[in-house]
Amino acid sequence: MTTQYPHLLWLLLRLVVLGGWTLWAVRHRSQTVIMLWAIAVGVEIGLDLPRLAPLMHVLSDLFLRLMRVIVAPLVIGSLLTSITSQRDAGGLRRIGIKTFIYFEVVTTLALLIGFAAMDLSWRVKPPHTDGAVTSRATGQQMLLAPSNKDDASSLHRVLTELVPDNVIKALYEDNLLGLAVLSILFGAALRHLPSEKRTHVVNVLETFTETIHTLTRIVMTTAPLGVAASIAYTIATSGMALVMELARVLTVLYLGAMAFIVFVLIPVVLLAHLPLRRFLNAVAEPASIAFSTTSSAAALPTAIQSMEAFGAQTTVVSFVFPLGYSFNLAGTSLYLSMALLYLARASGHPLTFRIQIEMLLVLMLTSKGVAAVPRSALIVLLTTVSILRMPEAPLFMLLSIDPFADMVRTMLNVTGNCLAVAVIDTWSKKRDHKTIDTSVAVT
Repeated sequence: MTTQYPHLLWLLLRLVVLGGWTLWAVRHRSQTVIMLWAIAVGVEIGLDLPRLAPLMHVLSDLFLRLMRVIVAPLVIGSLLTSITSQRDAGGLRRIGIKTFIYFEVVTTLALLIGFAAMDLSWRVKPPHTDGAVTSRATGQQMLLAPSNKDDASSLHRVLTELVPDNVIKALYEDNLLGLAVLSILFGAALRHLPSEKRTHVVNVLETFTETIHTLTRIVMTTAPLGVAASIAYTIATSGMALVMELARVLTVLYLGAMAFIVFVLIPVVLLAHLPLRRFLNAVAEPASIAFSTTSSAAALPTAIQSMEAFGAQTTVVSFVFPLGYSFNLAGTSLYLSMALLYLARASGHPLTFRIQIEMLLVLMLTSKGVAAVPRSALIVLLTTVSILRMPEAPLFMLLSIDPFADMVRTMLNVTGNCLAVAVIDTWSKKRDHKTIDTSVAVT
């Protein structure tokens, strides 16, 4: 009887802390606080009520199904509105080309750093998952391609699925890669229509996309339940070892973010001949808002004011920021490459160089266009996993640490977009000065 006292005291202490945390969550009602509360509830249920694991598994799968049903229309609508809403004609066309080149280079570097950080972490200390990913995936092995196909056929499948032969079939088979390419082609064709014809279609597309975003926000209100259920099921079936493993993933993410700042963002500042200290002072406030609120939208007004005070032209600010919030997601790209490589390696499946290139190419496409959605990284990761035909259930392991990951992701996204504004503005001013000098010389 005496040996039970420490256990009862520890249980009582956990319940008291959880009760206080519940009151705090009810009082604050912020998404991050509620998600953290859901994690605590999941841990408690997994430790003390392991017999509820099957019920928890059902709840987490229901949430996953809700997410899957909105992914395809969300990707299609986001890509179409991102393409058709831009007004880069005339003088902005040159800025647009430079902006897209800059975005693609920086986000690709972020993807590569994410791969390198996770790969280095794995080499230093391989995790002892003991099949945790497999058990979390309902007993299915996590493969990047069907087991009866080699790497070449896997690459062939991805390339051929770029152009689906039937739109309805692509929707039915969740061929999101093909649907994304068709959306880009449709959006490009729509831009060539006369303005009076294009306006009606664009209005319908914007209404459709706004509706899907609203639906996504409604679905995401059930995310705390899905997270609590997933954590409870994971702990009940795999113990606390997996939780420690995810803590290590989070640590690697923060170290990777520091590496991206040191080896990419700061060199870009120096190469563009921007005043480093003044730029850091300009982005300090929007970056801190993004980190604390995990909302790029909340940091946008301050970011705009800060970059205009930094000296950026209003035309550049109003053009680059909206594009950046869809196409320049450095923090999200860094996280996605790490998360995808972790999920693949944790299953014990060997990753060849060809498959990793395939993953990189898919991420370069899927990481664009859904930034306006809460927990957009989950949407993108779910899309990528579907394209690569990996089991989707293990995503909930990473969803449990998503509130902490979202802080550094959002901060890097906002900081990277502020830097993009400063760099594009510098390029634009240099070109204007050259044009003026040339005209004076000719005169």
